[in-house]
Amino acid sequence: MVVAPENQNTVLRCEYRGAIGSKGGGEPASLTFRNDGVGDLQVFRIEDDGRETDGQGANAPAAIAGAGQQTSLQVSAGDAYLAADAAGNCLGIVQALNPVEAFAFAPEGVAAEAAALDGEMDAPAEDDDAPAQAEELQAVFDDPEPEEPACTPGNAAAGEGCELRGQIASTGSEAASVAIANVGSSAIAVYWSNGRGGEGDYQNAPQPLLVIEPRAAQSFDAYIGYAFTIADVHGKCLGVAQVAQASNAFRFAGVE
Repeated sequence: MVVAPENQNTVLRCEYRGAIGSKGGGEPASLTFRNDGVGDLQVFRIEDDGRETDGQGANAPAAIAGAGQQTSLQVSAGDAYLAADAAGNCLGIVQALNPVEAFAFAPEGVAAEAAALDGEMDAPAEDDDAPAQAEELQAVFDDPEPEEPACTPGNAAAGEGCELRGQIASTGSEAASVAIANVGSSAIAVYWSNGRGGEGDYQNAPQPLLVIEPRAAQSFDAYIGYAFTIADVHGKCLGVAQVAQASNAFRFAGVE
């Protein structure tokens, strides 16, 4: 599950769909969803197991706002909600962190936009083709002066997601493979974010799942929905990687 940074009015990216759940039971709160688009805006409660419901367990929206309208929900602090267009395409994910929260979304097909009402956020990127696996990533080291890593959608750029470190947890049951390349000049450590948001190896020991030396790549087994924190040798976060498909590849640059 993902929890937004404490006390920040934040729209989370849709790539976390399926890995987020409500942590309800907190103080009463109010969430307002404003539709600045041209199509219907659907709002679903995300249950603690990741299901999207009307809040009563049914596979239906908790609320619908037409174009130019808004809807408010009485929730509990820690509850998470998905905003979607009429076709069910994700526009963004929000979490009740404060007594009163307000968000705006613009359902306009592939040009969907999302923003917290006190700040803008870029629209989620569309998925591209799956990147190469570890043996192909290793090929970047054949070049004596490899370029800085250029990450495709679904991969993690340096620092991306670090604001969620310690607040994102792994879920999932479908097997997947992960390849991570270190294109930097210093080793990087890969930590599994377990089901409680802690970091360690697959046995929940407080140590890296693996360490990747400079100009090397490693592949390992995982599950769709798993999350990993990548850090430098000093423990500084370089990025958070989320397993979103059967085959996943990421590049990070360790720095001294």
